[in-house]
Amino acid sequence: MTALVVLDLSANKIKDETGQWVDGTGITGGIPAEIGSLRSLQRLVLYENRLTGAVPAEIGQLSDLDEMLLYDNRLSGALPSEIGQLVKLDVLHLMSNQFSGNLPAEIGLLTSVEYLDLERNKFDGPLPAELGNMIELEALNIQKNYLTGNMPPELGNLMQLKQLTANDNLFEGQIPDEITGLWRMKELTLDNNLFDGTIPNEIGSMESLEVFTASNNNRRGSNGLIGILPTSLGLLADLKKFDVSDNAITGQIPAALGQCTNLEILYLHQNALTGDVPSDLGNLGNIVGMYLHINDLEGEVPEDLCRAGEREVQVDCTVACAEDCCMNYDSC
Repeated sequence: MTALVVLDLSANKIKDETGQWVDGTGITGGIPAEIGSLRSLQRLVLYENRLTGAVPAEIGQLSDLDEMLLYDNRLSGALPSEIGQLVKLDVLHLMSNQFSGNLPAEIGLLTSVEYLDLERNKFDGPLPAELGNMIELEALNIQKNYLTGNMPPELGNLMQLKQLTANDNLFEGQIPDEITGLWRMKELTLDNNLFDGTIPNEIGSMESLEVFTASNNNRRGSNGLIGILPTSLGLLADLKKFDVSDNAITGQIPAALGQCTNLEILYLHQNALTGDVPSDLGNLGNIVGMYLHINDLEGEVPEDLCRAGEREVQVDCTVACAEDCCMNYDSC
């Protein structure tokens, strides 16, 4: 079998009549060290089984491999440093396993990878700066791990990156300014971490950005995001969702947000925002939900928001609003 090009044993679980996986089905056991003898292998597809144990170091001998799909198993242990020898790899999908330990610096040698998914594992420690060498990367999913420390500024080298999903970790400090140069980025999710710096002033240079979420960073003793909302947000013409709720952001809501006319969801609640609600928010004709409550805002909700049909708007009683426009406002 040394000439084998594709090994696909995926999805050997059995589904019941409702479409749910039946417990106890699927291929069991570990990935044998002998897999390293399959030197011609280009696709290793083992997802949706019950594989256990560590990925053997011999995986690094598969020098022609361009796809490795191991997601939805029970694989564990640290990733072997030999994974860096898979220099032809395009896709590495390890989601929903029990991998742990630090990500090896050698992962940065995978300069052809376009899609890297490590979601729902137990990786910990800092994100290696060497990730910044993966210059073809378009999607990086590291959510729901235990990654710590500052997010490395070297991520700003990933000029092809369109999606960075890093929520539900333990990242802290400042969101690196360097990522604002990633003009192809469409989705950046940083919720449920421990970031306690400011939103980068130059966020408006991320001209393709459609989703930015960094809510609930005020946990485990962290104050959460601080400082003011940058006026450069108004340059994000494609922005559809902006969520920085549950932080410690101060200052006024910038009137420039009213220039984000594609905005559909705006979550600013539970911060320390002050001043009047800017009338420019009435320009947001596509908005379906705007949540400004649990702040220190004053003024009034723009009439244009209330005239535009079914929308959810929530403010505190210190902000004037028609009862049929704002949620729960009848209790004021």
